[in-house]
Amino acid sequence: MKVKNLIKLLNNVYDPEDSVIVGLWDRDLFKQVDFEADWHDLAETACTDADWSKQTEELQNYADQWMEVGE
Repeated sequence: MKVKNLIKLLNNVYDPEDSVIVGLWDRDLFKQVDFEADWHDLAETACTDADWSKQTEELQNYADQWMEVGE
C-alpha cells in the first residue's frame, strides 16, 4: 500500500485521537525482492490477498495475556 493511501484511509476511518495497533514491514526486510521492479506489486498483493487472520489471533492472545497480568 502506498503511504499516501494509508494516510488517507486512516484520516477517513479514524478520529485523530484514536489509538490503533499498526503492523509495518518495509522493503529493507525483503532483500531478495527487486525493489524497482517488484516491491509495489508485492506490497499491494500482500495488503489485498494475504490471510492476516493468524496475526489477528496472535494479537488477541497477546491482549488476553496482557489483561491477565494486569489483574
